[in-house]
Amino acid sequence: MNAHFNPDGTKIVFMGQPAGSGDWDIYLWRVGDTDAPTNLTAGNGLRDEDPKFSPNGYRIAFKQDGDLKLLDLDANITDVITNTPSIEEGMPYYNDDATGLLFAQGAGNNSDIFQINLDGSNKIALANVADVQEYYPIKRDQNTFLYSRWVSSSDHHDQVYMGYFANNTRTRLPFNNANAEYADAYPCGTDYVILSSTRAGTAGGYDLYIGDITSKNIWSLSSYNAGINSSDNELGAAYTPN
Repeated sequence: MNAHFNPDGTKIVFMGQPAGSGDWDIYLWRVGDTDAPTNLTAGNGLRDEDPKFSPNGYRIAFKQDGDLKLLDLDANITDVITNTPSIEEGMPYYNDDATGLLFAQGAGNNSDIFQINLDGSNKIALANVADVQEYYPIKRDQNTFLYSRWVSSSDHHDQVYMGYFANNTRTRLPFNNANAEYADAYPCGTDYVILSSTRAGTAGGYDLYIGDITSKNIWSLSSYNAGINSSDNELGAAYTPN
């Protein structure tokens, strides 16, 4: 689950659970390859989750037992970004110049979004509304990022927001509706995002949609690929133009 493309679209990295194991591992697969994916974290007895490629494709940021680390494609851990056993950190995503990571810290109404340098320094809050869950940060461009958050502390419907690195502006994107869940947004060109939603008319709980960030327009991806949505939940999409 939660697959992510490398920059040229030839590889994906994802998290999976080996049969008979309670642990999650990080897998690497070359798109179209007939060989099985490579388990990069096999046998370590730890929970390895939330992998995302670096902008050059040579590193993978991921979460290991609640801390943020970097992994190379030969399965070597090259950097330990955080070492805070009492604090849950996850969902890392590289910033635009690959000098730091966006990530979610905490759980439930204590989940907020931060940025941290790769050496573990200069942790700053990017979205931290009190008693509101904010999570799944994805860098959109050098100026903005996407994330999911509750409507309010009393309304726990997820909505897709856009934040700005330079200031505290946080914009609820116009295609959201507070009567359904909108989450896991990923950039698709300059004006669109791929996202998951439970809005009316889905084939399952969550379906994939493409939303216009400048208007209320939103379309089911079933209009473009009749088999893409199913009775299962479709979550954590990534997009590559390659």
